[in-house]
Amino acid sequence: MSDVASQFYADEFERVESLLPGAGNIQLDDQRKKALEYFLAQGLPTTRQENWKYTSLAALEKKPLPLKREQDHVEPSLAEILEVAVLPQAEHRLVFVDGRFAPALSKHALAVGVRAGALSSRVADRPDEGLPLSSPNHCALVSLGLALSEDGLDLTIPAGVSIHSPILVMFVSASAGHSVFPASAIHLAEGARVTLVEQHIALHNESAFAQILTRVTLDQDADLTHVKLQVEGERTIHLADTEVDVAARAQYHSVVLALGASIGREDLRINLNASGAHADLDGAYLPRKRMHLDHHTTVRHVSPNCTSRQSYRGILDEAGRGVFNGRVVVEKDAQHTDAQQSNANLLLSENAEIDTKPQLEIFADDVKCSHGATVGQLDPAELFYLRSRGIDEAAARALVTFAFAARVLSSLESQEALYSSLRKALFTHLPGGSVLEDLSL
Repeated sequence: MSDVASQFYADEFERVESLLPGAGNIQLDDQRKKALEYFLAQGLPTTRQENWKYTSLAALEKKPLPLKREQDHVEPSLAEILEVAVLPQAEHRLVFVDGRFAPALSKHALAVGVRAGALSSRVADRPDEGLPLSSPNHCALVSLGLALSEDGLDLTIPAGVSIHSPILVMFVSASAGHSVFPASAIHLAEGARVTLVEQHIALHNESAFAQILTRVTLDQDADLTHVKLQVEGERTIHLADTEVDVAARAQYHSVVLALGASIGREDLRINLNASGAHADLDGAYLPRKRMHLDHHTTVRHVSPNCTSRQSYRGILDEAGRGVFNGRVVVEKDAQHTDAQQSNANLLLSENAEIDTKPQLEIFADDVKCSHGATVGQLDPAELFYLRSRGIDEAAARALVTFAFAARVLSSLESQEALYSSLRKALFTHLPGGSVLEDLSL
């Protein structure tokens, strides 16, 4: 199936190879070429592959999109950026426009020793280190992103540093008809702590393709809250691959809100590598019209005494389709593992569809693990209760729906500005959400 796209991106690589950061360095060039070779050998994933059974990339195969040329560059104004920012008053803001760092739209006042900026600068300055991203041969798209990445976030928090204000990282699609391949490397040293808010947004409603790679490394006792808000156009294909290595007693907390894309897929892999490591994964997806939103999670318990919690919720309306595949792997030496996983879904339309597949793979014998999935509709008893209190039907439906989705945000209540902004994002995209805004909830 993937001959057209493979040849297209091979030609694109040949066109831009000499323009990529660090080009001309033998080690770096070799790393990129090997990644491209793997992609060409595998091609785009197809529905014949188990992990892609419910998500077709036929639209991308039919019409692959080129990387942007320099003459096509359009940079929005700061006013346009602030208008769409989930945290317009953020003290720390890093903006990437069509996959490239935009310093004129960015600002931060981070502590001395914190490195926050463009990955392209790091690669260009130190090409002998290669790309600070692993390239596991588990997915051709990861290799394609590694080969064609032009830029992305480079964030390192030194040992013992706590950043109390969230860092907002905006990936903005400003010009239509292009592919972008942002790749980000995030490292929290021992005892570091930060909240990172990653926002993906389009300023148009035309075709676009984004393949996003993110690699996170948490040293012992580090604590990262990683919020991702994905709101893009109805003709955008958004494919993201995130891998996180968690050391002893470190904590990784992910909150994902997937609110818009023609095809959106999040692959999130967590490796709990040492005793006391912990991961919380919360997510909500709201496909409507003909949107297709897919979440694949893998939490791998490698060492004893690690814990993980997963809670994903879907609200599907009109002809929207959702996919959830949550996998927990407990290795044979990972005794005293405590892992919980749940996926709950509301279908608001007869044409909406959900495919859910929770998985447990346990190779140890002293563990506490559970998983479950539910699919249902709005509870008539709950609606009746609200109606009996004088609330009209539209408001009652909106309240019940919002309460169902908002649970994934509960861990962020202590961060008042962020919590309020994410609630408003839910209001905007939930069926009947404008009613909730009128009620000043």
